[in-house]
Amino acid sequence: MNRRCLLLFPALWCLLTTWGANYRFRHITSENGLPHQQVEALAQDAKGNIWMGTRNGLARYDGYDFSSYFHDDADSTSLTHNFVNKLFVDHQGRLWISTQRGPCRYRPDTDDFKSYDTGSKATSIVQMNSGTIVCGGDGLWVYDEAADCFRLKESTEGLSVASMTVDSNDNLYIATNRSVFFYHAGLSRATSLDAILQPDFLTGSDDILPIFNDSQNRLWLGRNGEGVMVMDADGQLTIYQDRK
Repeated sequence: MNRRCLLLFPALWCLLTTWGANYRFRHITSENGLPHQQVEALAQDAKGNIWMGTRNGLARYDGYDFSSYFHDDADSTSLTHNFVNKLFVDHQGRLWISTQRGPCRYRPDTDDFKSYDTGSKATSIVQMNSGTIVCGGDGLWVYDEAADCFRLKESTEGLSVASMTVDSNDNLYIATNRSVFFYHAGLSRATSLDAILQPDFLTGSDDILPIFNDSQNRLWLGRNGEGVMVMDADGQLTIYQDRK
C-alpha cells in the first residue's frame, strides 16, 4: 500500500463520521398534517414519497408537505376505510392498502383508489416471487390480474391472518391468532408449523406478529411480549426471551 492510500483512509474516515454526526430527525405530528398520531404502517413508493397508514386516514409525505386521504361514503373512489392496517408496494410499483374493510389500490393517474370487495378486513398483502399477490384477513385471497379482482383461495375457518411473509423458495408463511402455517410455492399445499414453533405465548386473542424472512432465509416471529423466535432453514428453533 502506498503512502497516498495511508493518508487517504484517515481523511475519508473523518469525513464520513462528520457527515454521520450531522443527521437530524424531526418529529412529525398532526400539526404538520399527519391524519392521526397512531401510525400503523409505512411504505415508500418509487418516487420517494413516504406513505403513512394511520388509524384515521392515509397520508403521503414528499419531504415537505402532506397529502391526506380519507374514506367518503359518497365517493366510491375514496379510501376504502380510514383504519389502515398495512401498506405494500409491489414489484410493479403499485401501492396496496390493507384496511378494516378490505384492500384497495392507489391510482396515481387519478389520485384516487380502486377498492376490492372481499367481505373481510385486510390485514396483510404480499407478493410472491412468481408475481402472485395475496391478501390476508379473515380468509386468504389471490389477486387476478386479468379480471382486476381478488378471488378467495381458502377460508381460514375462524383464524384471523395477522401477517404474512415470503421466503426465497417462494413459500408463503402465514401467522394467525392461533397458528403458523405456510403454503408451498404455487400455493398448492399448506403445512402447519405449530408443533415446531410451540405457540405457548398465545392466549387465543393475541396474534403472532410480526413475521419476517431475512436474507439468510431464516423465519423470525414475534412472541407478544415474550421475546422473539427464529427458525433457520433446517427447521432449528431458537427463542430469545425478553429481558425485563
